[in-house]
Amino acid sequence: SKAFGGRKVLDGVDLELCQGQVVLLQGANGSGKTTLLNILTGNLSPDTGRIELFVNENSEVFRFPRRWWQRLNPFDHFTPERVAEGGVGRTWQETRLFQSLTLIDNVTVGKPKHPGENPCKSLFFPGKVSNAEKVAKDEASILLHSLGLTDRDQSSADMISLGQTKRVAIARAINAGAKILFLDEPLAGLDAQGVDSVLHLLQSIAKAHQITMVIIEHIWNAYHIKRLADTLWRLEDGKVFFFF
Repeated sequence: SKAFGGRKVLDGVDLELCQGQVVLLQGANGSGKTTLLNILTGNLSPDTGRIELFVNENSEVFRFPRRWWQRLNPFDHFTPERVAEGGVGRTWQETRLFQSLTLIDNVTVGKPKHPGENPCKSLFFPGKVSNAEKVAKDEASILLHSLGLTDRDQSSADMISLGQTKRVAIARAINAGAKILFLDEPLAGLDAQGVDSVLHLLQSIAKAHQITMVIIEHIWNAYHIKRLADTLWRLEDGKVFFFF
């Protein structure tokens, strides 16, 4: 459950997301779709409730409201970073790339546990860091190639189309280890060619990477996602209704 200023946006929402599912999440403007995504990705805490995350044979349970001593425990702290470590990723309505970096660097930066993030390792083990960087860039290059962006991997992020930008954002989330991917309006603002390219990408990652997905889309783009989704969640009056 979640309320803002006395208005209950989510009222006892109870749902289960299973491995391999592709879900289309629909609802009127202001119905709480983005609020639900923010909660499930650790960007917002619910007022009350329980979230169980089971990824890669590891199970973790978060209960709300959180007590003050739980916030002091770095290993039991409900944050976007902690949830991402558990295999949960997301993309945003506003695509957030590093504009001055190349596409390959934008994807590489999502790689978790890179030794170069540790100043001591960078200082005392530069060879190990350099090798890890080369491996990470090779993996990013392979991923960009699978998205049809091989010829743009050295382009800066401010020199590509909106459709390409959204594909890079999805690639970065996958490179960060996402097994469950929440996408907020991935088709918004795209022309017909851009819609086709992003849909093809979503279909391929659902199949090749076995990514579980929850996708928010407006009604005029929803029919595109219905070609891909096997489940529909409709959010109305703070409740989720299910259609298969």
